[in-house]
Amino acid sequence: MALYKESMLNKIEDDLEGRNQNWQALDKHVKNISDEFDETKTYAVGDYAIYENMLYRCAIETTGEWNPDNWIATSVGAEIASHLADREAHSPGSSILMPLRNGWFAGGVETYGECRCYKDRNRVYFTGLVNPAVATDDMFCQLPEGYRPAYRKIYYAVLADSPAEYITIYPDGRMVASSRTKGSVYLFGVSFSII
Repeated sequence: MALYKESMLNKIEDDLEGRNQNWQALDKHVKNISDEFDETKTYAVGDYAIYENMLYRCAIETTGEWNPDNWIATSVGAEIASHLADREAHSPGSSILMPLRNGWFAGGVETYGECRCYKDRNRVYFTGLVNPAVATDDMFCQLPEGYRPAYRKIYYAVLADSPAEYITIYPDGRMVASSRTKGSVYLFGVSFSII
C-alpha cells in the first residue's frame, strides 16, 4: 500500500506544480498590459496596450504615435486561448497509443478507452485496461524511448478477474505482467518519473 500512497502524492505534487507553472506562463504571456497606450513608451513585440477601450498586442516594435499597422486587436480570452494552444503544441504531454504486443489488446475500450501513456513534465502516466485473452507471453508492451524509467519499476496491478498481481516496467521499455493467465490488468494509477 505504501507504493500506492507515494504514487498518489507524486501525482498531487506534479498536478500542483503544473498548475503553478501554467499560471506563471500565462502571467508571462500576458505581461505588460497597461491601462492606456502611452506614446512615450517603447513597445516590444508581444507587449500589450489598451487603445480606445480595445486591447492590442504589439506586432512590430514601436514607439511614438499610435500606428494601427504595428498592432493586432485581441482580447484577454483570445490571448488565453493562444497561450493554451501554444502550450499544447509545445507540450510533451500528448498521449500516445501503447504499442501492445504478444497478443495483448486493449480491453473494455468503450468503458476505459484505448491503452495510452502520456508525459506530463517529468512523469509518465498510463490509462486503459490490457487484456491477455490471446496472449503468448507475459510481456505486453514495449515503451518507446522517452517513455521509459531509468530503473526497474514494480507496481501492484489490479486485475479484473483475480487477486492483485504486479507489473514490472524495465529501463529498456518492456512492460511485463506477473502472469498472463490471471486476467485483464488495469493501468490506471501507474506512473513513474523519467528523471
